[in-house]
Amino acid sequence: MSALLSTAPRPTRPVSTTPRSRPELRVVGRAGRTGWWVTLLLIVGATGIFGIVTLSALGAENAFAARELETEIDELSYRYDELTAEVAGLETPERIRQVAGSELGMVPAEQPGYLVLRDPGNDAADQDQRQERDIVADGDGDGAVSDPVKHARDTARGPESES
Repeated sequence: MSALLSTAPRPTRPVSTTPRSRPELRVVGRAGRTGWWVTLLLIVGATGIFGIVTLSALGAENAFAARELETEIDELSYRYDELTAEVAGLETPERIRQVAGSELGMVPAEQPGYLVLRDPGNDAADQDQRQERDIVADGDGDGAVSDPVKHARDTARGPESES
């Protein structure tokens, strides 16, 4: 079989009678410097990937910290609401009366007295305030009480302190 193949005529190329023009070829330098560029690009790429992964991890860590802070804020807000409700309960007038009477030994005033502070720049107002003070301190307007503070103190103590 190899004899059959070797005896077969070979096809020949047509020979051109016109001269062919060839492009001018030039000599290319060695490709030895491309290794540095590849190494540099690999280093830059690896640094970039490392930076992205690091920033992603830091972001996740900060997200966990933010979630913990939000939970703490919710707990403290709930505690604030509880304390506000407790203070509102402690500030009721009935509770204040009860504590004043039972724990502090205070009694309600029979006739409340008010102090009017005078304005040093207005003499006419001073005269009006003195009259009002005497009326308020005395209660009936006859001017028998000269010191409204002493009168208020004596009234609050009750008759057992006067001896």
